[in-house]
Amino acid sequence: MDTETAPTYKRFRPSAYHPSMALTWWMKKPSYLLYILRELTAVFVAAYAIILLLTVRALSQGGEAWDTWLATLQRPGMILFHGFILAFAVYHSLTWFTLAPTALVVRIKDKVLPASALIAVHVAAWVGCSAFIAWVLLSA
Repeated sequence: MDTETAPTYKRFRPSAYHPSMALTWWMKKPSYLLYILRELTAVFVAAYAIILLLTVRALSQGGEAWDTWLATLQRPGMILFHGFILAFAVYHSLTWFTLAPTALVVRIKDKVLPASALIAVHVAAWVGCSAFIAWVLLSA
């Protein structure tokens, strides 16, 4: 085969695919919105962890720092912020428990425990532990 009739090859280099996506993609379906809300709960849980660390720091610095920190926590804005944190933590916990049957399949002999029963057991254990902790704290 001579060089005039030989086929020539061109190296194929595909261009990068960049799909366009609106910033509000998560508002198009309720399931997307709930997913983003669940992910957003992590920010509030982290904020509470920071508040807890600041509380321990104030406690370690003595009575005057502790009294100042308690006065800060009793401001209306902080109380409202704690309400938001509580709401998001409860939502995070409930959605976590609804995911449990996906990760944990309980078999009793040759039958599978229904997802609703597994969720109910998790929620009942959560409420029971919370009630016990509240009882211990309030009776002290």
